[in-house]
Amino acid sequence: MNKTLESGVTMNKTLAKKIDAFLEVRRKSSGGWPDVSEEDMEQLGEIIRSLIKAKFETDPDGDLPVEFGLTNRQTEMRNPFVEVPYEHKGEFDRYYSRTELNFDLACEAFAQARRMADYRKRDRHAEWPNGRMADYRKREAAEKVAK
Repeated sequence: MNKTLESGVTMNKTLAKKIDAFLEVRRKSSGGWPDVSEEDMEQLGEIIRSLIKAKFETDPDGDLPVEFGLTNRQTEMRNPFVEVPYEHKGEFDRYYSRTELNFDLACEAFAQARRMADYRKRDRHAEWPNGRMADYRKREAAEKVAK
């Protein structure tokens, strides 16, 4: 049995139940991000997978033509990388420029991790000042000037 939405679109009843369950409890902000549970992430992922499966058939291997990723920004950094087109489909310039951009982004992320490791070695129990990289860079620059 299907459910008709306000827009007139008909939705699979199973998908509608998943969406209703996901939206059952509204999470409110107390000044920052509202809490996001692992269950929230799993439910949302299942809803998106169900939407993709409802829209697209799989290939002979059972693979879907669309992939996605979710990031809980309370616990993980957002993915800094951009999608890279297939080189063999005549998109070499975009393939090369996006691969190069991803390499640069990875190098910057690694450099930041190294600065954090150096900072922690110097002051083993310290956290980032104010939790922000910019404050650490200012302190690092001031220390170089003082030398």
